[in-house]
Amino acid sequence: MRHLTIMLLSAALLFLLACKKSGSSGDTVTYEVKVTQGTWSGDYFDYSGNTQSLVMVNNKPDGWKYTFTLTHGQKAGLVLSAIPDNTGGSTTATANIYVNGKLISTNTDPYGATAQIVINQ
Repeated sequence: MRHLTIMLLSAALLFLLACKKSGSSGDTVTYEVKVTQGTWSGDYFDYSGNTQSLVMVNNKPDGWKYTFTLTHGQKAGLVLSAIPDNTGGSTTATANIYVNGKLISTNTDPYGATAQIVINQ
């Protein structure tokens, strides 16, 4: 839980400092998590339905994906954090964020991975 708190705080700081534009409106966002073994738990910001919410997930499988579309003019601070459930040291997590099919942010770490980007349309 301490790692998750640290990741969320660092993500919030980067959210405030970062500014990267996506060139088109109605961008399709895909979150993806890969783990080398077992399952993972973590959280992500969901912007489906033109609202923002923090979604916490537990025991998700390797290769998990979630896709949604941003509306025109919507600004979004996209954050995906994943911590391997099996923290025996040999498991790593990779968090990926794709925008319109292009990998925009990725991070791999055995103690928890966080990918993030800010979209200003």
